[in-house]
Amino acid sequence: CTSPVQSICFNCHNGWNQLCVGCKDGSVYLIDISALEHPVVTLLTRPGMNYSEITHASWNPKVGHIVCTSTASGRVVVWDIRQKAVWCELSDVNTNRVSQVAWNPQDGLQLLTAIDSDATPVLKLWDLRSSTSCPLAELSGHTKGVLDLVWNTEDPRFVASTGRDNKILLWDMNKHEILGDIT
Repeated sequence: CTSPVQSICFNCHNGWNQLCVGCKDGSVYLIDISALEHPVVTLLTRPGMNYSEITHASWNPKVGHIVCTSTASGRVVVWDIRQKAVWCELSDVNTNRVSQVAWNPQDGLQLLTAIDSDATPVLKLWDLRSSTSCPLAELSGHTKGVLDLVWNTEDPRFVASTGRDNKILLWDMNKHEILGDIT
């Protein structure tokens, strides 16, 4: 990486020997560290892809060859590391910073994106079975940009998010509504 590393994640399916690394210059790398003295580094992004700063990388908890990255310009890319290529891209009209991406821990085709925009501080729920251009649901509740989110791995009905509004919101994903907030 020729610029700062912005996000890094382990492949939870392949032991601890694969990393996905997203950089400030928009490049995305796959690093195999099976042999620590000779790591194998593969650049996933190609010239002409024009990605902005990578904000987050998240490995799919159900599918070992799928990883997702988000960017400061609002792009969300799902990578197939077997093919070393883009599997799909969420083509929402959003051009706001996507600060975080989280996979549903029980469903490898659902993911959430957090929008870091004071104008549209939302979480977007995506189901890749139905659409890569229209989110399944938009969850509104923050009054300023959403900075982080986490999906409960033990009970996927629950998500927590944080924002620049100094709130932590707890969400019911079955009903797509707020259960409570901590200010």
